[in-house]
Amino acid sequence: MFHNKRLCEKLVRDITKYIKRREYGKASELLLIIVENGSISISQIWQPLIATIRGQHGESQIDALLDTIAQATKKTPPFTASMERIYNLLDQDDLTNANRATMMFIEDHGNKLAFAHGYRGMLIACMREVDVRRKYDNSVFVEPCGFHVFESSRCLELRLTKDDPDLVSIFNLRHAEAHLRKALTMDPAVDMFRAFHIQVLIALGLIDQARDELELYYKDHPDIHILR
Repeated sequence: MFHNKRLCEKLVRDITKYIKRREYGKASELLLIIVENGSISISQIWQPLIATIRGQHGESQIDALLDTIAQATKKTPPFTASMERIYNLLDQDDLTNANRATMMFIEDHGNKLAFAHGYRGMLIACMREVDVRRKYDNSVFVEPCGFHVFESSRCLELRLTKDDPDLVSIFNLRHAEAHLRKALTMDPAVDMFRAFHIQVLIALGLIDQARDELELYYKDHPDIHILR
């Protein structure tokens, strides 16, 4: 580990300098040295790093750095760069490449990590919602589910358009449900995925299954409020 705090701080400053020059290869090398050395975690510098890139060059310019870091850290938790890369594609409204990136993430981690499937399921549901609303804006078929809404800081309020054969999308709610169910089977303790799973079940019209899972969820978390 670095015993010299000033040296570590200098490396962070150098990373920022290289980013401003768009020398992402050098910035990536220094970032990996710091993280692999163990003196500072990637979470401590990740958000400031991304903010610097966005502030200097905008959204599109972070792709090169994200690709480099994601490739170098794809087998090392917490996979921050891999997920940031997916979110960046979604921010750019690039659903095709975001979908491809999530599939690659599953191939790398899906057989051993519950949250790989969980994130895949969440993203499919979200991308399907964006796709449906883009194609069928103001359509009578675009009717959000209004049944159970979670009110808790741990749960995202997700109002999904009901499943309907007349709504055509490359993203399928049943695929989302399958990934979320697998995540919960692998690790029943992942609360955020359970909340998503229940809301996807509701959108699919599987109310009895959603109710059963909701009752179990509520027993474990009585602070969760269910609204009509």
